[in-house]
Formats: sequence, structure tokens, C-alpha cells
Amino acid sequence: MPLRRRRNLEAVLLAVLAPLLVGLVLWLALRELTRRDLVFLSDGAAARGAAVFGDAHRALERLARATDGTCSPATMTEMRRAVFEHSYVREAGLFVGQSVMCNNLGPIEPPLLVTEPGRLVVPPPGEIHIVPPVHTLQGGNSIIVDYRVRDGVGVNVLVNPALIAQVLDPYVIGDDGRVVLVLADGRVLTPLAHADGPALPATLVPGLRRTASGLVSVAKADPYPVLGVVTASDSWMWRRWWQLSRWPMTATFLAVLLTVAVVRRVRPSGDVLREELEEAISQGSMVVHYQPLVELGSGRWVGAEALVRWQHPTRGLVLPGEFIEQAERGGLIEALTIGVIRRARADLVHLVRIAPDFRVGVNLSKQDLESERVVAALDASFAEGDLLPRVVFEITERSLIDEGLEHAQALVARYTARGARFALDDFGTGYSGLSYLRHFALSYVKIDGSFVRAIDTEAVTANIVDGVIALARSLNLELVAEGVETDQQAAALRARGIRLAQGFLFARAMPFEEFEARLRAQAPG
Repeated sequence: MPLRRRRNLEAVLLAVLAPLLVGLVLWLALRELTRRDLVFLSDGAAARGAAVFGDAHRALERLARATDGTCSPATMTEMRRAVFEHSYVREAGLFVGQSVMCNNLGPIEPPLLVTEPGRLVVPPPGEIHIVPPVHTLQGGNSIIVDYRVRDGVGVNVLVNPALIAQVLDPYVIGDDGRVVLVLADGRVLTPLAHADGPALPATLVPGLRRTASGLVSVAKADPYPVLGVVTASDSWMWRRWWQLSRWPMTATFLAVLLTVAVVRRVRPSGDVLREELEEAISQGSMVVHYQPLVELGSGRWVGAEALVRWQHPTRGLVLPGEFIEQAERGGLIEALTIGVIRRARADLVHLVRIAPDFRVGVNLSKQDLESERVVAALDASFAEGDLLPRVVFEITERSLIDEGLEHAQALVARYTARGARFALDDFGTGYSGLSYLRHFALSYVKIDGSFVRAIDTEAVTANIVDGVIALARSLNLELVAEGVETDQQAAALRARGIRLAQGFLFARAMPFEEFEARLRAQAPG
């Protein structure tokens, strides 16, 4: 066979086989990633169930000790304490037989006879009895948790299912997947994410297993008869694989053809990019632009997010999406963050002269959270602490999970004690919940722009945003909406009581000189 023809055949075979190999590798990686995601989500759901019913259990134990089995003043006081001190509890009550005698609002005259079987149950000593959501006195559906006082007499609390909801990116399990809490007998307590979906398997056994329609991961919320269940269908996995692989496979095909046609050796582009980036950081070619944080009611600029840009000599202004990942992989992210910290500190001196209550947000990556160099730069830049209360450090929920609670808590506590504030960035794209957020002294929650953009077009997304708002407010956290692009979005956010926002509707990120001039123009008198 002529050499030229043989090379052409080799090129064709390589161009065909390489994309197929890429697709196979992506499929294997996606399958393993999906299995890990499902186990992670079911474990998280079970942990949420254990936290919720553990909280209810503690409230009931205390209430049972305080009551004499009657609606005495001590009983009423302890009922109100249970509702006030326990985040998930919306109502507490005392029942005798099948009659509710009183609740935290007062005595019920005449006592309310409950005829539905299984709602008022006096369980064995020390145990709780859980009833799936039913309609209750104060309106809406509630999960009932019963507890023994003595034979024939019990107390219970009503748990609000809406507060147990999780925030979950639909991309993780697909449109037909589910995350639910169920009792061990299969009765559904509440959907944590995606209420609609295929029926659950008749038998729920802890662990990951395959069913006729896909994968199911089950975890037990010890010590309670509650299971966290996550489902994902095979059809979704194939659709997800195709979404992820079609462009890489196409790009691989074109890249092989181009490589064969050019027939020349080049240095790996990643090495070139890393060297250019390292040189840019050392020579001060990285610049910081500022995007304003706007008060929705007044339109006033009350803060800004410091965003790094690369002033490339030939490509112009390069946005972070093109170099941040390379900086993280190449060990340059710490130096990059230190440069942003120093620049933001210098600029903040000028900004607070214009607006004394102004604040600047600085992003910290997961590497920054464990970097002694970054901590040293923070201590050096804010040695006196005079400007630290004007700084908001923005960290993602995934970063906190990856680095572990103890380390992240220590860093947050250290700088919070000195006046700094912390914001949970891109909230809604990871997997977080009310009990998890309690571990951190956060001040703000930033709702990811993907939810804001769909707030008026997708009912499911709007419900998720409302869930985020409810969770944040239950922890007294300030909400910030990211990626606001239209007046309709701003109006919808104001209607939901959100005070702060940022996005292209108000202004894009801009150089400091332009930002300072526009802020000065807003300053009174």
C-alpha cells in the first residue's frame, strides 16, 4: 500500500476511533460519578432526616418531662418553648386517648376528637411515632411526631415539611429523578427535591442498587425508621452522556484531522498558558474590576464584588473562566488570590472615603481555605483591622464540603471575630441544607444566577428560589441575587423581599477608575 494512502487510512481510523474512545471514557466516568453522586445525596438526605427527627425527639423529651399530663401552665410554657427554640417545629400539643386537649396556642374547648387511625399514638417509652404529612389545626400539611407521657397520654409536635426541602441542581439526577424522605414502610414523608418522578421500589434496602428503570440509592437515618432515597433513570444518564460527550467527540474528531494535516509538534497549550499566567501574575498584568452590589429598592450601590481579569498582550482582556481552572491546577491560585486581596485592600481605602458603609466582596477558592500564604496575606493586608469589617469573603458550598467542616469553620470563625463577613456563593448549584449552614457564621447567601434567570419562566425553579429564601431567612441570613438581567427579574426579587442584587441590569464589572467615578457621582452632596 502506498505510504500516502496508508497514512490517510491511519488518519481516518484515528479520527473515528479517538472520538469513540473519548465517548467510552466519558461514559465510564459519568457512570461512576453518578453512582457517587447518588450515594452522596442519599447519605445527605438521611442525615437531614436524622437531624430533623432528632430535633423533634429532643423537644418531645423535654416537653414530656415538663408536663403532668394536663394542660397546666408548665405544659403550655414548654409547648411554646418547643415551637420557639426548634426550627422545624410549627406546633406542639398534648393528647389523651384520641382527643387533642391543648396546643401551644392554648386549651382546645371542647377537646378535638381525632378519628383518623394512626395519627395519635402513644409509642413505647423513649421512642417516637412518625405520621406522614396530614392536614392540621394551623393549616397546611404537617408531619406528626408522637411521644409517650404515660399510658393513654402523649405529646406531639408538628414538623413543617417545607423547611426540610433541599436545594439541588436538577442536572444531578435529571427531570425524572427524585430525592425523598420515606418511612421504613415506604410511606413518603416529604420530597427533598423534585417531588414528581417514578414510583419508588416496593422494597427499600439501604445501599445502591439497580432497578428496571435505573439506579436507586437508599440510606438509613439512624436511629429513626426513616430512609433517604434518591432515584435516577437510565434514560437520563444516556441523555446526560450525550449532552456531555457530543461536543468533545466532535472536537476530538476535528482535532485529530487538524493534527494530522498540520503534522507539526507543538508544546502542550496548557504548559504555555501556565507559563504566560505565571509571568502575568509576577509582572502585575492581572487587574481587578468591580461589579456593583445594588440595593433593589433605591438603586444605590452599597458594595461591589472584586473580579480578577487578565490583561493579555495579544488577546486583550481575558475573563476568569479562561484561566482560573488552569491557575488552580498549576498551583497559581494562591498567588492570584493574594494579588486580588492586596489590590482590593488598596482600592477599598478610596471607596470608604466616598461611602463609609461600602463593602467589597473577595472570592476565596477551596485551595485558599487551607493556604497559609493566603492567611498571612490577609493578616498583613488587614493588620489593624480597620477595613476588615468592610470585606465580605465569598466561598462556595462545595469548597466548604471538600475542605471539611472543622478547617473551614476555624477560618470563618477567625476572621468573623475580627469583623469580616462571609457569603455563601452560587447557592443552589451544590448540595446544602439548613442543618449544614448552621455550622458557619455566615452573613449572606448569594442565589446563583441560573435560578434568577429562570425565575419567571419555570415554576419548579421559582419554587426552588422560594425555598432558598425560606431557608436563609430561618437563619437570619441576608440574601443577594446574582445575574439579574431584566427589570422583570428585579421586580420578582423585590416582591419576594430580596434587598440586594447584582447583574448586567445594573452594571457590568468595570475598572476601578470608572467604578470610583460612578460611585462618587452617586454620593450625596
